Amino acid sequence: MHSHRPRNAKPGARTTSRTFIMTKTAVSARPARGMPKTAQVRAAPREKGALSAAVLKAVLEALEQFGEVRAGDAATAKAIRAGELEAPQGKSAYVFMDRLFRHWGRIGWLWQKHADAPSGRQRALLGLKLFHGASAHQVGQLLRDVTGHERLLPREANVLDTVDRKALTDARFPEHIRLECPKSLLPHLRRALGDGLEAELLHTLTPPSTALRVNTLKITRDAAQRALAAAGIEAVHGALSPSALIAPRGARITQTDALKEGLVEIQDEGSQAVALLCDARPGHQVLDLCAGAGGKTLGLAATMTNKGHLVAADIHKGRLARAKVRLKRAGAENAECVVLTPKWIKAKRGRFDRILIDAPCSGTGAWARNPDQRWSWEPEMLARLMAEQDGLLDQASDMVKPGGLIIYATCSFLLEENEDRIAAFLARNSAFRQLSAHDIWLSQNLGPWPSDGHDALKLKPSRHNTDGFFACVMQKERLA
Repeated sequence: MHSHRPRNAKPGARTTSRTFIMTKTAVSARPARGMPKTAQVRAAPREKGALSAAVLKAVLEALEQFGEVRAGDAATAKAIRAGELEAPQGKSAYVFMDRLFRHWGRIGWLWQKHADAPSGRQRALLGLKLFHGASAHQVGQLLRDVTGHERLLPREANVLDTVDRKALTDARFPEHIRLECPKSLLPHLRRALGDGLEAELLHTLTPPSTALRVNTLKITRDAAQRALAAAGIEAVHGALSPSALIAPRGARITQTDALKEGLVEIQDEGSQAVALLCDARPGHQVLDLCAGAGGKTLGLAATMTNKGHLVAADIHKGRLARAKVRLKRAGAENAECVVLTPKWIKAKRGRFDRILIDAPCSGTGAWARNPDQRWSWEPEMLARLMAEQDGLLDQASDMVKPGGLIIYATCSFLLEENEDRIAAFLARNSAFRQLSAHDIWLSQNLGPWPSDGHDALKLKPSRHNTDGFFACVMQKERLA
């Protein structure tokens, strides 16, 4: 993480097409010298582009969609397609939305000091001032060119005139607002992170690097690195996974032949580490119980070297359809995709050597990658997720062979979803014991053990430059 002194991006000169120059802004977890130990805004001299009326229109319509689908990337992509934005404008819309979600709580709090609770539109309008220094007059002029949306209202102009453009560095935010965290989640995160709470949550306000998994079914890591370099992308070796490459932030990986030909996949290095912890071997029968779009399934296929049988299972047909495409592209010939049903689960009793449960969870460990996800949280979600996690563990306990392993993983910090779930499972299943994740890792010569403690793999974004992950391994007792 860079340690620039906080400074504000200067707005670009107004043009006849009413655009503002965008300078990508990030929040630093490290305060500038002489400043209080709170989140500081720094304006990083990175990707620049014009915020035009077309871009603002896409942003406003994406925010309307976000209220329905609660997925920022999907909403933005849909709005960009509807607006037929060209690549530079589309990127500007994504950058603005990303910054908005990373400051969602603070912007809402600042607005609400002077008016009623803000809409998504009003957060975006205040973002124009806080990120780019736009005045109420400039925002009003830009809105005149945005078809299908209201012009600037007097009460909105009043807020824009009142809020200081440097307000994001205000040290008097309530704690949950300063940390950009839903208030109901803060006690759970404090229990899990302790003294590391502030550093960890502030770290999630910085966009993460782009990690890639090299598909060793087709190519070596060094050869993939050379292929990317030929495409103008200078990637370096990852620190955790022997198949990982780290590309510069913003690299256009999806446009490369390396990705199109299945040589690499975009995948967080923490996800790669979880797949490696499964110790899936050639000839094994392996089940990825919550496969989704198949990211970890691809990693399992590589360690199995296309020998044995690998099942990518999920209840969502749409996600499995994407998994099928990716598995075919990767040349994973030993894998099949299955839509989970009670009948199928019953028929697979005692069948698998390894079962990976990449459990549905709060996603608190992935907030840096999905900054909008924290604002989809509702307090009642935790109990529902815990029940679902318990159910998946019980299903897996029936399908794993004697002597086989269940690998339980989340991208969550919360003890309620991690250690507490494992303790509850072991308490009601005397046939299982927890193994040392440390020993399994070292037995595969994967390099130094990255986590504190031996029982489980615990990855922290601020320390490992990955998403936050928890993973542990349990073995079913062998038959006498």
